[in-house]
Amino acid sequence: MTKNNFSILKLKKNQVKHLLETLSTYYQCETKELNSKYFYTTPKGKVYICEENIAVLENQQNIHPNEITFPRINSIGMYFGTYHDEERFRLSIEGSTLLNPKANFIELKDENALKSYISAENITKEEVNNYDHSNHCPFLIVRYNGKSIGSVSPKEGMFINYVPKSRKLEYSKLF
Repeated sequence: MTKNNFSILKLKKNQVKHLLETLSTYYQCETKELNSKYFYTTPKGKVYICEENIAVLENQQNIHPNEITFPRINSIGMYFGTYHDEERFRLSIEGSTLLNPKANFIELKDENALKSYISAENITKEEVNNYDHSNHCPFLIVRYNGKSIGSVSPKEGMFINYVPKSRKLEYSKLF
């Protein structure tokens, strides 16, 4: 049986700066805490962040200084989000919790809307209290009771849910 190793590339400082500036502009939030993190990307555009101790792992491998391989991609840090193209970046569930947006977010109206979201269903405008999409951000942060819980994409009167099937929950089993 062969082991699958995942290749990741360390994002350059200017790429990290651009990403954090974009997030700060879109969501009008502070990103200073993320400046001390290391950002890595997979060939499919998934971005992971980790603490400074990852630099030790970089030095232990005899490969290109910016490319690292790991037996499990999740062993390097937290999944932060995905590039859909060079300018469109969608935050993961965990990535959205690191930001406190003051713009481009939706606030779920009630527990039924939360049920829809965690069940990986799309959200309708009727299930949302606040919705401001004035600067046309490609992805909005989802909030419930003032806490960020993920992201969606606005499309034709709905919000497209990006909760993966592996993270989908059965609401009836939780409440």
